[in-house]
Amino acid sequence: MIQAAAAFAFAAHFALLGAFTGAGMNLIEVPRNLMFSHRHGKLRQNILAAVFMAAFFVFGIFAGEDVFSFFPVLAMGISTFVFTMQNPRNIRFCMLPVSALWMTYNIIVLSFAGVLTESFCLFSILIAIVRFDILKKPEK
Repeated sequence: MIQAAAAFAFAAHFALLGAFTGAGMNLIEVPRNLMFSHRHGKLRQNILAAVFMAAFFVFGIFAGEDVFSFFPVLAMGISTFVFTMQNPRNIRFCMLPVSALWMTYNIIVLSFAGVLTESFCLFSILIAIVRFDILKKPEK
């Protein structure tokens, strides 16, 4: 629920910056986050993911301002796919490019709030990878 509220706030933020692809991605993210906040069977979860990935892609085609506006489209497609995953290690590694794509877009559209947010995200993902995937001792 909090992620949905944050996505709505970022949609307004990007709209005020004139970054309409970012605004649209975040508006589509609101119902996506609400839908995925409930547990669904694997088939329904995959169908939801496909529907939202298609929505991100279609909106991106029609709203894309330049080549960099495809970055959030790709990021949202990957992050939606991540919602279907169960393995925390895979989730961490798949979220790295998501943050990198959003970071690049945020820099280009001069979203300082977005750059700060993605800095925290990238830093926390990297800490988790080091802590749980690199330094974790194998279980016996």
